[in-house]
Amino acid sequence: MTAFGGCHSSGTKNFVYNICTSRKVHLGRWAFTSSDIFLPFHEFMEKHYPDWSIPVIEDAQIEIKNKIRWVKVRQRLCEYYELDDNTPQDWLILVEGYCPICMNTFGTPQCGNDVKTPCGHSICAPCLAQLRGRPEVERKCPQCRANLPRA
Repeated sequence: MTAFGGCHSSGTKNFVYNICTSRKVHLGRWAFTSSDIFLPFHEFMEKHYPDWSIPVIEDAQIEIKNKIRWVKVRQRLCEYYELDDNTPQDWLILVEGYCPICMNTFGTPQCGNDVKTPCGHSICAPCLAQLRGRPEVERKCPQCRANLPRA
């Protein structure tokens, strides 16, 4: 976790917990790195977590979508470090109504209506169709990582 400044001085797990539970982190689009440089969220993720798939969206809802990304990163970090995920309810509201893959709003022409996975999570129909066409090892629910059937 060298991407976050201060990790080594306070212990990575404690530092990640503090980052994940701070409301201030979710108010902006910038991330602070260990080299004292502020980066836009997508550049931060590309530099430090290139294997994490969080798409960059260039539209009018970028502010909301960046907040959603922070919630998702927070959840993944809590899971990775085996921390309790005590995401405040008002943060989780941001995630509702959006496809977790393309981050478009359900019911829009780009996204279509949401479809429930067998595990009960919502994904837009185009994204679910793409997931179902992937090899079995890559066919996982983006929310809980449960296996998804081919059809």
